[in-house]
Amino acid sequence: IGTVLTGVAQPSGCGPAILAAGSVTVPMTPGLYTLVLENLFANVIREGETGVPFWATQTARADTITNLTIYVDAVPPVIGACCTRGRCSVRDSETCTNIGGVFVGPGTDCGGDSDGDGVADVCDQCPSTPPHTIVRRNGCVPGIKTYDRDSKR
Repeated sequence: IGTVLTGVAQPSGCGPAILAAGSVTVPMTPGLYTLVLENLFANVIREGETGVPFWATQTARADTITNLTIYVDAVPPVIGACCTRGRCSVRDSETCTNIGGVFVGPGTDCGGDSDGDGVADVCDQCPSTPPHTIVRRNGCVPGIKTYDRDSKR
């Protein structure tokens, strides 16, 4: 089953050939890891075979086994805007989630408050409301107008 590679390991040498391929999911924790290869088996095509109607093979020994060593370096944190209860701060995504915030995305910041309501645009669910306007929970419909403590009513 699979692709048959012919001419590999001929006495005259045919150059390098990929005999196996795949992928490995490595841990996120930094450190040194070793992929241990066990129970390998291989078959070789019997001399003189043509592939008609099939390739006859015989068992081959896998004498040399080299384990794969993988070094995982520290993964830098993903930094961006974090919205927590109407406030914006720049944090790493893990800290943002741990404090109950919503991570906006990598490379985002808290700059800009186009409607002057004190909520950064990236965290503002109603970015076009007039300043000092309370917004109802069911959408961006202005509710009761509020005033600063020191302003005249």
